[in-house]
Amino acid sequence: MKDVAAMTSEITRLHEQVKTLQQCNNREVDKRRAAEDKYDDLLGSQRDISCLSDLCDLYGVEADEDKLARAIYKATQCGAWFKVTGQWRERVEIGSIVEGSDEEVEPHDLAFPFKVGEWRQAIQDIEDEADRIWKEVNEDGEDT
Repeated sequence: MKDVAAMTSEITRLHEQVKTLQQCNNREVDKRRAAEDKYDDLLGSQRDISCLSDLCDLYGVEADEDKLARAIYKATQCGAWFKVTGQWRERVEIGSIVEGSDEEVEPHDLAFPFKVGEWRQAIQDIEDEADRIWKEVNEDGEDT
Protein backbone atom coordinates (compact mmCIF):
# COMPACT_ATOMS: atom_id res chain seq x y z
CA MET A 1 0.00 0.00 0.00
CA LYS A 2 2.86 2.30 0.87
CA ASP A 3 4.40 1.71 -2.55
CA VAL A 4 1.13 2.63 -4.30
CA ALA A 5 0.83 5.84 -2.28
CA ALA A 6 4.47 6.70 -3.00
CA MET A 7 4.01 6.01 -6.70
CA THR A 8 0.81 8.10 -6.79
CA SER A 9 2.62 10.93 -5.06
CA GLU A 10 5.53 10.68 -7.52
CA ILE A 11 3.13 10.65 -10.50
CA THR A 12 1.35 13.73 -9.15
CA ARG A 13 4.70 15.51 -8.64
CA LEU A 14 5.85 14.62 -12.17
CA HIS A 15 2.51 15.72 -13.58
CA GLU A 16 2.92 19.13 -11.87
CA GLN A 17 6.45 19.42 -13.28
CA VAL A 18 5.16 18.68 -16.78
CA LYS A 19 2.43 21.33 -16.38
CA THR A 20 5.01 23.87 -15.20
CA LEU A 21 7.29 23.07 -18.14
CA GLN A 22 4.35 23.36 -20.56
CA GLN A 23 3.43 26.76 -19.11
CA CYS A 24 7.04 27.94 -19.44
CA ASN A 25 7.15 26.61 -22.99
CA ASN A 26 3.85 28.36 -23.81
CA ARG A 27 5.22 31.65 -22.46
CA GLU A 28 8.35 31.23 -24.57
CA VAL A 29 6.27 30.42 -27.65
CA ASP A 30 4.12 33.51 -27.00
CA LYS A 31 7.25 35.67 -26.66
CA ARG A 32 8.69 34.23 -29.87
CA ARG A 33 5.42 34.81 -31.74
CA ALA A 34 5.24 38.39 -30.47
CA ALA A 35 8.82 38.98 -31.63
CA GLU A 36 8.03 37.42 -35.02
CA ASP A 37 4.89 39.59 -35.35
CA LYS A 38 6.90 42.70 -34.53
CA TYR A 39 9.58 41.68 -37.04
CA ASP A 40 6.94 40.95 -39.70
CA ASP A 41 5.34 44.33 -39.03
CA LEU A 42 8.70 46.07 -39.43
CA LEU A 43 9.37 44.17 -42.64
CA GLY A 44 5.85 44.91 -43.84
CA SER A 45 6.40 48.63 -43.22
CA GLN A 46 9.43 48.50 -45.50
CA ARG A 47 7.59 46.72 -48.31
CA ASP A 48 7.22 48.73 -51.51
CA ILE A 49 3.89 49.79 -52.93
CA SER A 50 4.77 50.17 -56.61
CA CYS A 51 1.34 50.46 -58.17
CA LEU A 52 -2.38 50.55 -57.51
CA SER A 53 -2.52 46.75 -57.54
CA ASP A 54 -0.04 46.58 -54.62
CA LEU A 55 -2.17 49.02 -52.64
CA CYS A 56 -5.27 46.93 -53.40
CA ASP A 57 -3.43 43.85 -52.13
CA LEU A 58 -2.72 45.68 -48.88
CA TYR A 59 -6.49 46.11 -48.37
CA GLY A 60 -7.42 42.69 -49.70
CA VAL A 61 -9.51 43.99 -52.61
CA GLU A 62 -9.29 43.30 -56.31
CA ALA A 63 -7.32 45.79 -58.41
CA ASP A 64 -10.10 48.34 -58.82
CA GLU A 65 -9.80 52.00 -57.85
CA ASP A 66 -13.42 52.32 -56.69
CA LYS A 67 -13.24 49.19 -54.54
CA LEU A 68 -9.98 50.40 -53.03
CA ALA A 69 -11.47 53.82 -52.28
CA ARG A 70 -14.39 52.12 -50.53
CA ALA A 71 -12.06 49.87 -48.52
CA ILE A 72 -9.97 52.85 -47.39
CA TYR A 73 -13.10 54.81 -46.47
CA LYS A 74 -14.39 51.92 -44.37
CA ALA A 75 -10.98 51.19 -42.78
CA THR A 76 -10.55 54.70 -41.41
CA GLN A 77 -12.37 56.37 -38.52
CA CYS A 78 -12.57 59.63 -40.45
CA GLY A 79 -13.89 58.09 -43.68
CA ALA A 80 -10.85 59.08 -45.72
CA TRP A 81 -11.19 59.65 -49.44
CA PHE A 82 -8.68 58.37 -51.97
CA LYS A 83 -7.86 59.04 -55.59
CA VAL A 84 -5.20 58.20 -58.14
CA THR A 85 -3.62 61.27 -59.74
CA GLY A 86 -0.94 62.21 -62.24
CA GLN A 87 -0.76 62.09 -65.99
CA TRP A 88 0.47 58.50 -65.81
CA ARG A 89 -1.51 57.61 -62.69
CA GLU A 90 1.76 57.59 -60.82
CA ARG A 91 0.51 59.25 -57.63
CA VAL A 92 -2.17 58.78 -55.02
CA GLU A 93 -3.87 61.33 -52.82
CA ILE A 94 -5.65 60.72 -49.55
CA GLY A 95 -7.60 63.16 -47.43
CA SER A 96 -10.78 63.54 -45.45
CA ILE A 97 -13.76 65.81 -45.08
CA VAL A 98 -14.44 66.40 -41.40
CA GLU A 99 -18.04 65.50 -40.58
CA GLY A 100 -20.05 68.21 -38.83
CA SER A 101 -17.88 71.00 -40.20
CA ASP A 102 -16.96 72.78 -43.39
CA GLU A 103 -13.37 71.73 -42.87
CA GLU A 104 -11.21 69.35 -44.86
CA VAL A 105 -7.95 67.68 -43.91
CA GLU A 106 -4.96 68.72 -45.99
CA PRO A 107 -4.53 65.86 -48.50
CA HIS A 108 -1.40 63.74 -48.52
CA ASP A 109 0.18 63.02 -51.88
CA LEU A 110 2.38 59.97 -52.42
CA ALA A 111 4.21 59.01 -55.61
CA PHE A 112 4.70 55.37 -56.55
CA PRO A 113 6.78 53.62 -55.35
CA PHE A 114 6.40 54.28 -51.63
CA LYS A 115 6.75 52.13 -48.54
CA VAL A 116 3.84 50.58 -46.64
CA GLY A 117 5.12 52.49 -43.61
CA GLU A 118 4.80 55.79 -45.50
CA TRP A 119 1.23 54.90 -46.45
CA ARG A 120 0.34 53.95 -42.89
CA GLN A 121 1.86 57.22 -41.64
CA ALA A 122 -0.17 59.23 -44.16
CA ILE A 123 -3.34 57.45 -43.02
CA GLN A 124 -2.48 58.11 -39.37
CA ASP A 125 -1.75 61.79 -40.09
CA ILE A 126 -5.13 62.14 -41.83
CA GLU A 127 -6.91 60.42 -38.92
CA ASP A 128 -5.13 62.60 -36.34
CA GLU A 129 -5.81 65.84 -38.20
CA ALA A 130 -9.48 64.96 -38.79
CA ASP A 131 -9.87 64.16 -35.10
CA ARG A 132 -8.19 67.42 -34.08
CA ILE A 133 -10.39 69.48 -36.41
CA TRP A 134 -13.55 67.67 -35.29
CA LYS A 135 -12.76 68.34 -31.64
CA GLU A 136 -11.90 71.95 -32.39
CA VAL A 137 -15.18 72.53 -34.21
CA ASN A 138 -17.47 70.45 -32.00
CA GLU A 139 -15.99 70.64 -28.51
CA ASP A 140 -14.62 74.19 -28.24
CA GLY A 141 -16.87 76.39 -26.16
CA GLU A 142 -18.72 73.48 -24.55
CA ASP A 143 -19.19 73.65 -20.80
CA THR A 144 -17.21 70.87 -19.18
